[in-house]
Amino acid sequence: MLEKQQENEDSKNFKELNINKRDSYSQPLDKGLNTNKDDDLLGSEEIFISIKKEIETTKKRNEEYHLKKESIKTITNNNANSKKNVDNEIINNNHQTKTLEEKTEKENNLNENDNINYLLEFNLNDDETFFEYTQFNPSANKNEQFNLNKNWINLDKNFSRLYEIHNEIKGYEYIELNQMALRFIKEIDYDEIGLELNLNFNLIGSSQMFIFTRCFVNKDINESSIFDEYSQNIEPNDIFNKYSSLIKITKDNKSDSCFLTFSKYYNDVKENNRLRHKDFLKRQLIDYSDKKKNGKDYYKSDDKTEFNVIINDFGEEIINVRVYLNNNEKPNDISSNFFIPINKKAKIMIFGKGASVRLKDISGKIFNKRNDALKNLIKFETENSTPKNCECCNII
Repeated sequence: MLEKQQENEDSKNFKELNINKRDSYSQPLDKGLNTNKDDDLLGSEEIFISIKKEIETTKKRNEEYHLKKESIKTITNNNANSKKNVDNEIINNNHQTKTLEEKTEKENNLNENDNINYLLEFNLNDDETFFEYTQFNPSANKNEQFNLNKNWINLDKNFSRLYEIHNEIKGYEYIELNQMALRFIKEIDYDEIGLELNLNFNLIGSSQMFIFTRCFVNKDINESSIFDEYSQNIEPNDIFNKYSSLIKITKDNKSDSCFLTFSKYYNDVKENNRLRHKDFLKRQLIDYSDKKKNGKDYYKSDDKTEFNVIINDFGEEIINVRVYLNNNEKPNDISSNFFIPINKKAKIMIFGKGASVRLKDISGKIFNKRNDALKNLIKFETENSTPKNCECCNII
């Protein structure tokens, strides 16, 4: 009975979302789409309920994994402390142990006495190289829409930037991201840390920005034992799998009509666990700046829309996005709650497609999500099964 009630509640939540299979941009891409909208909605609803069940199972499994890891860490630390007491008369050993402890403490972000909220802040223009890039080309294979070049190159200050003259006084530098992928070099360990990602970019004409806060969740950067029994087929080189998250921002040609879409990957049990991609929620973004002329929407002569995007990802089922259009101070605030909670290492990746995708800046903050304040916030957000109410966006 409880399970039936849960399914009914999930069904109710799902019907508030829009299912949009158009504009899918994935590897692989769904084929044989059903043209019957009622049948398509029913199939999508079944998928959504299945995903919600997997979310609950995964949350319990992840918490058990973390408690086990913490238990092992405690035993290891106790053993290390015992050894330190025995060897405390040997000065060199003491110094070496202290140095190792400080390094481990810094790397694992376990310094509770540190009042700095953010463990790492990064920026596209930092002296340290945080990003690498590669090119991709549209694929001739109908089941794939792009092929990423596997050769990633460090993106440093010597990388050639372009310049647009905004007016006679002020312009801006940017990286042309059309058919170019950019990823964060370091892995994000979502079992311990959370992410705030900021992007500043312009879309020209008909263009799209794709943002992955969780991809490359594979056995290259994770131990095989961390994956559940249904994920044995995840290969070391996999870019996308059921743990991936996709946030897609699109702009229409000769228009300021812009949309945000939350998408995810899932394994189709009806097709031997084949990896598929689906758009679950699409909303129109509202421009609160003065964009009206004679009572109608109009677009600039350069057909450009400016975006400032802030993404908060705790590694849970909820991802929150705030989008500011054309330097306006009022955001479109949108959340989704259907991503698989992740306790694994992942990478951040973005890429662009269209007439012109002009990346002006990308920066981020990494924080310890295990501190009490953040744990309470995460619990509050994830226990609220309904996405955040949004009065600023149109559901499409």
